[in-house]
Amino acid sequence: MLLRLVMQLVRWGERTPIDRSECEWSRAVLVSLSLVLAVGVFVPGALSTRSSNFPRPLFGGPRNYATATAAWAVATADLNGDAKPDIVAVDVNSDAVSALINRGRGTFSRARVYRSRVRDGGSWAVAIGDLNGDHRPDLATADPDANTATILINTGDGHFRRSAAYPTGAAPQDVSVADLNGDRSLDLVTANKDASTVSVLLNRGDGTFETRRGYGTGRASKPESVAIADLNDDGKPDLATANFEDTVSIFLNRGDGSFQTRSDLRAGSGPRSVAIADLNRDRRPDVVTANTSTGETVDSVSVFLNKGSGLFRRQLDYRKAGLELGFGSVAIGDLNGDGRPDVATGNDTDPGTDSILINRGDGRFQPRFDYVTGRGEEASGARTIAIADLNGDGTPELVTARDTTKSVSVLINALGRCAVPDVMRKTVRAAKRELARTNCRLGKIRLGYSNRVKTGRVLSERPRAGTVLPRGGKVDVVVSRGRKR
Repeated sequence: MLLRLVMQLVRWGERTPIDRSECEWSRAVLVSLSLVLAVGVFVPGALSTRSSNFPRPLFGGPRNYATATAAWAVATADLNGDAKPDIVAVDVNSDAVSALINRGRGTFSRARVYRSRVRDGGSWAVAIGDLNGDHRPDLATADPDANTATILINTGDGHFRRSAAYPTGAAPQDVSVADLNGDRSLDLVTANKDASTVSVLLNRGDGTFETRRGYGTGRASKPESVAIADLNDDGKPDLATANFEDTVSIFLNRGDGSFQTRSDLRAGSGPRSVAIADLNRDRRPDVVTANTSTGETVDSVSVFLNKGSGLFRRQLDYRKAGLELGFGSVAIGDLNGDGRPDVATGNDTDPGTDSILINRGDGRFQPRFDYVTGRGEEASGARTIAIADLNGDGTPELVTARDTTKSVSVLINALGRCAVPDVMRKTVRAAKRELARTNCRLGKIRLGYSNRVKTGRVLSERPRAGTVLPRGGKVDVVVSRGRKR
């Protein structure tokens, strides 16, 4: 079977940076691979994403699924009770809420569309949780033009009806849900950019909410994101906000859903998203922000390790000079199966990528990997990113909201196989180095070739010994020729 998939090498290439302008992305992947990988690339029986030190995550894709309108934010949860995570996407310019139901194996149905009836514009963010105690996950959206949080109640089987909209501070950019006062009902928190506040709305127990309480994040701080976790180990969930004016605000919970005066941490330039997880296995939750470059600075990821009692060490910044990917969102999860939480960012500017930073085990991270979610007109728009095991194989996938193409992109985790990161426009030497980092076994490159096909994809499956060549044999890059149009 695989013999028919071995690529026919039809013309000589040059040892120059790869030019993506000559072909579409599906073709460009093949051109870039064949140019970089010549003799002795895949070694049957020896391929693995795991190294002795740091196992690597590898993502194939993307698989794109259409949404009703532009997808500005995305979240995942089991909406219909079938134990498979589904996807919800919202749009800041429309009141349409798109629900994509998981059909199994990480594929999704056509979007179901619900109207939040937001008075002005649409929703910037969405959170999922059982808000009315009926054991069905409901939706809460942050509506920046209407200055509200809108509730959509799950009526069963993943269908929703609008319940109510509740006033928040001015221009809510993000919404999160958690039980803040210990009454076993999920409360709402929004980050309000124009008001420079967070709003806390306590649940009455039936999915309706009390009048908001506001907490300042600092004058003109412009909070864009909020995350919730017990930061000082007192059993009470606390708040952390990413403030666009270069700070993170920490609010410690008094226990009744009210919060102490904030403490601020200095972050990288332009924090737009915040996430919380124990990064160094000391049982204390740490804080991560994704920062979009402003002025003369560069995009970065800031990591704050928890010292205990809600205090944090000075940030560790991960950045690269000249990098302008537009880190719009951050999520945390074990992407490579080593038991350590890794960091993923959704990047909302060209070339349309998700970036992965692998945890070394002590809360420090390796240099990032980039995985393409779109090119050309499909490049920008990766505003938010989420992590979930979508196909039930025990490894988490990435989901990115893309407003420019009215879709969500799913990157399937290919842990244990040889998927390929973005090597476009890189020299042979640089591309070889990038591929080596992902544990794609490389032999000596003697010549470069390229081939075009009308359709195709990289075959990211590990061949069994003897399938292509006897054990220890080597083959050139293997691709699927695809179906001719």
